[in-house]
Amino acid sequence: RRQPLHHPSSDFFFETTGFSFDVCGRSGRSYETVPSTNMTIQDSGFYQCQVPATSPIPVATADSFECTAGLTEVFNCAANDEGCPLGTTYELVSGPALPPEVFEFSSDGSIKVTMLTFLGGTSFTYRPVYLKKYGVPVDVVLTESTGKLTNPRTFIGEGNVEMVELPCLNYFGENFPLYQFWLRPPDNCFFIHWHWRGGTNCFSLEQPLLPTPDPNPSVCGFGIFGLLPVKNVYLKKSDWENFYESHP
Repeated sequence: RRQPLHHPSSDFFFETTGFSFDVCGRSGRSYETVPSTNMTIQDSGFYQCQVPATSPIPVATADSFECTAGLTEVFNCAANDEGCPLGTTYELVSGPALPPEVFEFSSDGSIKVTMLTFLGGTSFTYRPVYLKKYGVPVDVVLTESTGKLTNPRTFIGEGNVEMVELPCLNYFGENFPLYQFWLRPPDNCFFIHWHWRGGTNCFSLEQPLLPTPDPNPSVCGFGIFGLLPVKNVYLKKSDWENFYESHP
């Protein structure tokens, strides 16, 4: 049964519960403070109590991520936040200069972002929260890159053959390497959409000799972001090098 406990040498009262240890050498009730109080273990010779210490203020670390234009990627802002205890959550303070369709921030500190072409870079601000205590907001910079599109990840496949993982836009059932496209914000087209790269014809892996122009260059181009799937295609590194040499 919970009951008030008054230490005779102080003006503090505590709510208590339990029955286990001796007080002043005599068998009696044991007393524990409720977790909401903010004191540490003390033994006055009369009573003993245990109270959790004051929770720390979480400290986040500023970050930067290189984002591949047109490619949806996931990053973790909290990965280097060593000043944030286990159980810390994260709040977005101010978002980047990106439409909500291509940027998501989660309370675990992770982000999902699809960088627009020619945006150059942008930033956002978040803060950590631990037991209702707010840390100082920090900035995260997002820069634009095309590295993964023209220098895809390589690996050794079956038969000890060197392979690449190539991001492609699937258009009418054919796979077009993604480096041939620009992902653009709403303009004459009301949605984020895909265009060819500066008037350069696009080529698919399936028909590398057949040029495909932008079907709607003044409006929505090849189509609306999210409706055309982007996926990784696996092919021999030598085949990729031959394709890129023909269509740089």
